[in-house]
Amino acid sequence: MLTQFNLLLMFSPPLKRMSYVGVHSAFVSLTGAVSPFLGGLIVNALKGFHISFLALDLTNIKILFTLSTVLRLLSLSLLKIIKEYREEESPLELVKDIVPRKPIETLRALSLLGSGKEEKRIKAISALASARSSLAIDGLINLLQDPNPEVRREAIIALGEIGNEKAIEPLERYSETEKAFAKEVYEALEKLGVKKEISLQETYRLESLGTEELLSLLQREEGEEILAHISYHLAKSGEKSALNSLLSIRGKLKSPLFKRQWIYSIGKLMGINIYPLLSLDRLTLYQRMESILRRVGRGKRRIRRAIMLALRHFGEGNYKKFAERLAKFSDWGKLSEEERAVANFFMEKDDISPEEATLLALILLKTF
Repeated sequence: MLTQFNLLLMFSPPLKRMSYVGVHSAFVSLTGAVSPFLGGLIVNALKGFHISFLALDLTNIKILFTLSTVLRLLSLSLLKIIKEYREEESPLELVKDIVPRKPIETLRALSLLGSGKEEKRIKAISALASARSSLAIDGLINLLQDPNPEVRREAIIALGEIGNEKAIEPLERYSETEKAFAKEVYEALEKLGVKKEISLQETYRLESLGTEELLSLLQREEGEEILAHISYHLAKSGEKSALNSLLSIRGKLKSPLFKRQWIYSIGKLMGINIYPLLSLDRLTLYQRMESILRRVGRGKRRIRRAIMLALRHFGEGNYKKFAERLAKFSDWGKLSEEERAVANFFMEKDDISPEEATLLALILLKTF
């Protein structure tokens, strides 16, 4: 089953992948429901029938399994009409993918691509760009949604350096989401042989601005992209007095990417390492939260029970209830003024997201 699913993902175009998976699942379910009835009908129809072949006595059950085997083998002939989505690679190209120019460095860099530390991810991206191995393509494409803008920028540059055509479509889609790195996207696509009209607007020159200038700009701007980038630079400044201003722009952020960057910036400003948890899917995030919360409740029966109840709400997607359950057993007196302000801000929201609930949990866990 695992091999079949991997083949399905390989043969389907990225933009239609979910449709392919859905149709595949529907047909598998249908045949899974119908085949037992057909098998039963065949067994009943051949009841009492047997045939001798090469000293083998074939009864109805054996004939059914033989028929099943023959049909499976015949289905192999259909493979020749399946066209793989990506262009065919020569044996030499396949070897180059599997055995990169710098195998040890590449493997080490690939292992660090999912690191929970931004600095390690950036170093890994540079190493992979230098090795130019196509093994890194999928991981780098995923990093285009990283909450840290510096990681995204390095991933764009690396995709251009490696030169694999698989990166073209994701880069083109990305250019429609974020304009701050339009120049990097344009150059990467150019290296991939694509001439695309991209508005090369002037990159935000936020690095040279002081805290007061950034805060002033934060109040004036309306675009969610530049607001997310201002948030990141304020977080880098370490000025905790900017927290209230950062919280005030929540309603202006709609894109999941920029909202994750905003949450990451708040966590960074407060010294909370939420970065490794912001790029996870819902199931993996739940599993990581379960692991974190179980360690906190160890040896404290009453707290452990409360944590288990809270986790149930998190798993059900009721993040408001999850936050309320944790807050009920937290000692708010142990929180700093800034931590209480952020915790209260999210507790007042009815539409709290899983990422916001995660940040709130990491704050409240300091009190257990």
